[in-house]
Amino acid sequence: MAAFSRVEEAVRADARGALKATGRQAGLGELYDAHAAAAYRLLLAMLGSPAEAQDALSEVFLAVARRDLRRLRSPRAYLLAAARHQAILMMRRRRREIPTDPADPRFFDPAALDPDQALLARQVESALRELPPEQREVIVLKVYEELTFAEIARLTRTRPNTVASRYRYAVEKLRSRLKEEGT
Repeated sequence: MAAFSRVEEAVRADARGALKATGRQAGLGELYDAHAAAAYRLLLAMLGSPAEAQDALSEVFLAVARRDLRRLRSPRAYLLAAARHQAILMMRRRRREIPTDPADPRFFDPAALDPDQALLARQVESALRELPPEQREVIVLKVYEELTFAEIARLTRTRPNTVASRYRYAVEKLRSRLKEEGT
């Protein structure tokens, strides 16, 4: 993802400047390498715009750069929660859904897939875009980030049963949509 690499370069440049004096640069770089892709996927799923997801990811890592990284008990959970919080702030600011370009790859790299897989990937991404944000968020956290319902519930501050029902409804909608397309 070229857009993702621009964010990566910007965050690393900001981190070098902000952390040179503290010696925590290596910790932030490792944190970024390990978890930025997961945070970006979540931001992209919630915001629906690669540009906004890049902005939000930059904000998340700039905030993390100001923290004492040694105090993070669960860096992945912290980053996903921070990404979710940033996405919610951005959605509140714009107060409307921004449609995404149907040709924009979100979760799959079409160059890495054979033509049949690329077609299926586009159909899945299209179906994901049609889900309500809460359901799309649960699908991304469950399927792509492999979190449990309990972990998702803690992250989203909802009940595990609510998370499970959002997941169930989302899967039903995805199945229905993909069946309509003959997949």
